[in-house]
Amino acid sequence: MSSAIEEPVLPTGDIQADILLGTNMKKRMLVIYLDIVGVALAKSWLHDEIAAKLTTANDMRLFRQDFRRQRAVNGGRKPVLPNSEALSIAFSYHGLVALDAPGADAFAGPGDFGTPFSLGLEKRASVLGDDEAGAGPDTWLTGSRSPHIMLQLGLDDDSEFVEMQRLYSKENSEWLRAQWGIEVVFADEAEHIDGQGSEHFGFKDGLSNPGVRGFFDDGVTPITSRQAGDPDFGKPGQDLIAAGEFLVLRDPINDRIWTEGKVENGEPRGTSSETFTVKYGSRMPSWAINGAFLANRRLRQDVAGFWRWCDAA
Repeated sequence: MSSAIEEPVLPTGDIQADILLGTNMKKRMLVIYLDIVGVALAKSWLHDEIAAKLTTANDMRLFRQDFRRQRAVNGGRKPVLPNSEALSIAFSYHGLVALDAPGADAFAGPGDFGTPFSLGLEKRASVLGDDEAGAGPDTWLTGSRSPHIMLQLGLDDDSEFVEMQRLYSKENSEWLRAQWGIEVVFADEAEHIDGQGSEHFGFKDGLSNPGVRGFFDDGVTPITSRQAGDPDFGKPGQDLIAAGEFLVLRDPINDRIWTEGKVENGEPRGTSSETFTVKYGSRMPSWAINGAFLANRRLRQDVAGFWRWCDAA
């Protein structure tokens, strides 16, 4: 059943690309977990080296347009576009406290909207099944607590990747501590396995990305491309979900947060009329608007086992 569900125009110049669009087109990825060891230096690093370079949804939209044009010229193979770094950042609750971020105590609970966030994954390991599976915090590569910062870099150029790899390495710890007030807890790497951009199971459909309702700030282009003839789906089988389920939104016109509405009488699910003022009052810090809560989980995946299971089905 198709429907005409009201959708917001999102401030896509102020939303990190990885929240709405992902960065799966990048050839190589670095995920760097950092701790703050010098607050003043770390704040300068964030201001001077990170903030202006963060990749917004608008940036990624332009990159994808250029990428697709170049890929068509390359006969379907992924192009390498210079100066096309994709950068995103996330902070743990303890990272926000270390930075003395104003209003961070709003997430502390108990019983408040940010309680799981402030507790951290290490205190929720039993709820998530990690302890039962023998994968508790004492086995985590990032240590038994959540690092302060997670920095994600997506790169196409191999030489740029090697330089970032060197810069954010444990071998460079002394320089990072002295210059930027940060230290590397752990760094993870990933890359596409072929020129088509496939992930390690061999697929490149990107169906793990949510289909988000709403439009770019031009008011015309949908965040998620729509399936022909059905406005309720993005890719085939990909339900569209209200943007407020992924983002902390505050509509500047009507104060709505654009979350999912209730389903009544078999009708399609629309968006709620819930407002920012009613849900959060004055507790949610203004700097958190247009951001999102991130659950960072590093899971072991058995590719060979998956295909054995498929063959036996």
